[in-house]
This record gives sequence, C-alpha cells and structure tokens, in this order.
Amino acid sequence: EYAAWDQLVVDLQSNKVFMGAVAFVATEDRKTKVNFTQPVAVDSYAFLVSRPKELSRVLLFIQPFTGETWLCIIATILLAGPLLWLVHRVTPFYDHYSHRGKGGYTRLYNCFWYLYGALLQQGGGVMPEADSGRIVIGTWWLVV
Repeated sequence: EYAAWDQLVVDLQSNKVFMGAVAFVATEDRKTKVNFTQPVAVDSYAFLVSRPKELSRVLLFIQPFTGETWLCIIATILLAGPLLWLVHRVTPFYDHYSHRGKGGYTRLYNCFWYLYGALLQQGGGVMPEADSGRIVIGTWWLVV
C-alpha cells in the first residue's frame, strides 16, 4: 500500500494526474501531503468473541473478591472482635458509672456479630458508651 501511495503522491505533485480515486486510509500524515475529500463510505468493525461460560450460582456471592481478599476480611474480623471485647472489658468507664451489663459487648460473640453487621452496612443496635469502644468501632467503619 505504501508503494502505491508514494507513486500517487508523486503523480499528483508533478501534475501527471489531476485527481485520484483510490481506497486509502486518510491518516494525519497523509493529510499533510495531499487533500482528501469527504469519505464516500465509512466501514465499521466489530470484534467477535465467544460467549463466556455460564458460572455456577452456588458460589456467586464470593465472586466479587479474590480468595486473598476474603482471607483478609475474615482475619480483620477475627482480630478486631477480640480487640473490641478487650477494650470494652478493661475500660474504667463502665465501672465508674455502674453501666456494665451482662449483654452487649461484654460477650465476645456479640462483638463479632456487630463487626460483621457493620461490614455488611447493617449498623448496630447498641453503640458502646465509652470513648475507647467508640474509637475501635469508628476505626472499623473507616477501614471497611
């Protein structure tokens, strides 16, 4: 194509021919050498690819993340749950105000359930009253 293009440009510039009707692509470099008219026809191209295989819907809920990401999420819940429980147990706030109850964050599984619910953006029913517990939960909200 380049040899034919070069010959056509030479013929046009030497006035051997007045006009050429050929099927060349009008690139920016070629537009600087000769004048092109408006295209008579424009072709569009499409790529054909095979249809993806149908995925099983059994494990569809784990597809948004990789296995490593799921392990990190589980690890952060397993680390933050005991941290929230420990902070709730050792804070002097509840001893000073006599607010320490038998439920809430005094049970480790409640801490896990709260963090899991916050991960799913469901919110928690009871917030810690102590600032230390609120800092742990606020950090969890920012991380997840």
